[in-house]
Amino acid sequence: MIEELARVLNRGITSVRDSIQKLADDWDTLAADGHGWADGYPDPDFLEAWRRHREVYGYTLRSELVYQMLCELRSNPQFSPADRCQVLLVDEYQDLNRCDLGTIRVLAERSGAEVFAVGDDDQSIYSFRHAHPAGIRGFIEDYPAANRYVLVECLRCGPDIVELAKWLIAQEADRIDKDLRSVTAWAAEVHLIRFQDQDAEALGVANIVAAEIVAGAATEEILILLRSDPGGRVSAALARALGNQRVQAYLPRGSGDFDDSVEKLLAYLILSESLSVRNQMDDLALRSLLQLEDNGIGAQRLWAVTHYCLTQGIRFSEAIERFRDNPGEYPSSAVDRLLSACDEIVDRARRLQQAEGEAFDAWLARSCAEVGLEGDSRQAVMSAGAGVIADIEAGATGPAAALSFAVLLAGSMNRLSETLPAKVTGRVTITTMHGAKGLSADVVVVLQAEDEMIPGDAAGTEYDESRRLLYVSLTRARKKLLIGACQRRFGSQRFVGTKEARARTLTRFLRDFGLQAKTAGMYVSEIGG
Repeated sequence: MIEELARVLNRGITSVRDSIQKLADDWDTLAADGHGWADGYPDPDFLEAWRRHREVYGYTLRSELVYQMLCELRSNPQFSPADRCQVLLVDEYQDLNRCDLGTIRVLAERSGAEVFAVGDDDQSIYSFRHAHPAGIRGFIEDYPAANRYVLVECLRCGPDIVELAKWLIAQEADRIDKDLRSVTAWAAEVHLIRFQDQDAEALGVANIVAAEIVAGAATEEILILLRSDPGGRVSAALARALGNQRVQAYLPRGSGDFDDSVEKLLAYLILSESLSVRNQMDDLALRSLLQLEDNGIGAQRLWAVTHYCLTQGIRFSEAIERFRDNPGEYPSSAVDRLLSACDEIVDRARRLQQAEGEAFDAWLARSCAEVGLEGDSRQAVMSAGAGVIADIEAGATGPAAALSFAVLLAGSMNRLSETLPAKVTGRVTITTMHGAKGLSADVVVVLQAEDEMIPGDAAGTEYDESRRLLYVSLTRARKKLLIGACQRRFGSQRFVGTKEARARTLTRFLRDFGLQAKTAGMYVSEIGG
């Protein structure tokens, strides 16, 4: 999609990505509300090209789904998907933006349901999608009949970890005060480890991990968190050093790329559902599969179809049928190859429909095999599928229902790394601080606790969010928390952070707590002793 829009507009791919993000920002913040938004849009050429392109394929961007629902609620007083609900349960309320909050409010008013929200303003770390802790902090004002229940017992972190986390987050103004206390059956340790540079960091962390494993820690109960991992350079160095210690690393939300068979499977699931349940062609799925299959149809020939659609004002599948009736309208001699490829795709999509009596997991495994999905990618798909099997077995009544669930699965796997297991037996997990939400481990190593990294050059609300991000990271630890900071970084990590610095310092957020720093060697000696 992005490549074709870039071609239509004669712009670079990065420019088009930025333009799509600007649309998402306007939906998230409700800047798109009101008359005249489109008329005064600062980039009318992009807006027009995007609208024409989406008519060809009939897609809706993931980032506009909530806004479109809000628009439907506003424009149709009879529309109430929650009209039989008594309670709307909203988890992670602190992660909602203005559009999310507005949609929940209208749903509650329309259905008469009570809103039950769960969240923690101290864990609001998604400002990149315009979430802000003010949403949960103002919940009582938005819903005056509600009661606030502040949970203060921490079942995860040992006492010393809780004390450090409380001290850190208390520095933020306007937060909801919580006298958090640990009620765990285990004690906890907090250690500050200083490294001379990133080479010493990678080697030192690997030695620490190896020592912890020898001392009895389960490998999968060790979690390494990074503030920034541009191009996977930092995690790659850590993984290599761990490998030298014969310890395997697992990167669930880092640089894990999946082969094209994953995208192919999802497109087939969507096309199969569209054909069997709605009895119509899904244009975007068909277009994607024409590109993903090894059929000899290159980007230029596919672009010829899209260009024809844009000039004629028709859908992609409609153009295919026109070429079938009038081959001369396709501006290429390969029309037979195009039509044959479309027929093969449709036939395979029909074969992928779930048979009567076929269990969902067996059907999903058969679908993976059909498209040649293997290895880690297949494991990721089956893991995501396992999350919906219980719902299917409880409520599905045939192939159509199961395929509908499969489409939901496909949507949830739009970012496959988010569906991967939190940990893998026998491997140390390495991920980013943002990716750590929801994770926990007995031993957590929080790296890059340098002032140049966190808060870096953040100011205002971003400054406060940097503190909350560190708070979330520290509170992933159950029994041992190791905080690491380099004294300098060079080479490929020279500019990891906001600026080059000859000497890096400990983040200001932790500087005054009184932690006594030690080297990795000192820490390993303590464990061995």
